Amino acid sequence: MLSARLPCRFEIVSTMQMTVGFSHFVGQPPMQYLTQWRMQAAATLLRESRAPVASIALDVGYESEAAFTRAFKRQVGKPPAAWRRSQNTAAALKS
Repeated sequence: MLSARLPCRFEIVSTMQMTVGFSHFVGQPPMQYLTQWRMQAAATLLRESRAPVASIALDVGYESEAAFTRAFKRQVGKPPAAWRRSQNTAAALKS
């Protein structure tokens, strides 16, 4: 039996308090930050790999290619496959 008692303090923080604190510390709300992080990771994978879009969608945390495609288009302005082609074309022109 453990006889030493350690001081323990639990704070209950509401979702709103957590969101406000996160936003203050990071500069944007948690879901916006997560979406931006996912899109940056996806862009890197699209640019640097030949993995299918569906595979990249799963890799960055989306459960479906359709949901990922909608989110990517909303953030970047083009669907992932079209964005990948434009990146490959731009890289080929630079060479």
